[in-house]
Amino acid sequence: MRQSKHHRSLTVISLTRRLQIGWKRWRNTSTDGHRFVCLLKPLRLTAAGIKQAGTDSNHSINSARLPGDTTHNRPRPEPARFLPPETLTVSMMLPVANFESPSLQTPDGSGPAFEMKFLIDESLAQQVEAWGHARLQLDPNGIDELNGGYRTTTLYTDTPTLDVYRKSKKFRSRKYRVRRYGDADWLYVERKTKRGEQVAKRRSRIVAADLGALGLLTTDETWDGAWFRDCLRRRQLGPVSQITYERLAFGGQCEEGPLRLTFDRNIHGAIIADWTLAPFSSGPLLLNGFVIMELKFRTALPSPFKLLVQEFQLTSTTVSKYRLCREQNGAVPTETESSQIVPLTLTSETQHAR
Repeated sequence: MRQSKHHRSLTVISLTRRLQIGWKRWRNTSTDGHRFVCLLKPLRLTAAGIKQAGTDSNHSINSARLPGDTTHNRPRPEPARFLPPETLTVSMMLPVANFESPSLQTPDGSGPAFEMKFLIDESLAQQVEAWGHARLQLDPNGIDELNGGYRTTTLYTDTPTLDVYRKSKKFRSRKYRVRRYGDADWLYVERKTKRGEQVAKRRSRIVAADLGALGLLTTDETWDGAWFRDCLRRRQLGPVSQITYERLAFGGQCEEGPLRLTFDRNIHGAIIADWTLAPFSSGPLLLNGFVIMELKFRTALPSPFKLLVQEFQLTSTTVSKYRLCREQNGAVPTETESSQIVPLTLTSETQHAR
């Protein structure tokens, strides 16, 4: 049946509008894979609507239904796949030489590297885990007690006025933290720089017994953690919270570079003010029933991750364990309270250490 002139006009208007939406979303994304998805989705929906419009000219394109559909709600379109599922096999993956985060796999520990976060429920997390088991390699640092995962404990730092939490101008892109894996007798001091989804990390390994030295007015520049200690002093940073969680990690290597897939569960947080770092299970559970999943890669989104995002219809988000910890523990001062906090005063010895 031929479409009326009015009906054809509605079709053109709808197509134009969907292209405008896709273009806006494309401009606001930072990775090639996400840009392609944002532009592809409105085109796919429009194509489905135009096809139906030719079948049933009695309805506008916005209310078109697929043939045989007796409901008033259009069925969810099948997800577009960047690669047919049968083409993504283990043979596409190359041997993994390094299970570290891609942001650390350079001599100076810098990028470019990207990290995308997803907040998903446990049911979906298990499905994505099965995808990882079939295509990637489980991190060998995991333990049987945690089904191949490992426990991570992190000590976060902030200023007395919580500039990192508040994302003040000079504190919004960098976090300084100390990380411990399991009950290891060594720690990592780490600076994480993040702009959008691009991440760069610098870290050094120190003995766990030396953790207290970060709060001492020492000037030993030969110590591996000296650079981190000096950064804390310049920015007036000190320990404010401790977070522990269980991480399940997968690693892979494809033609586009290294990739890493992680799942963080059972996240507990506590407010502290001392240089201590040990696993714990007390404190509130920050995300009950939810899992933080991360995709980590270099340069562009690798093809295996493109397929993963499309297959499970994943949408990235922004989630901070540190911010969740403070909010769940009710440790976010009001503007009046924060104005009464006395900033840390550097001593002459500290100034000399700078």
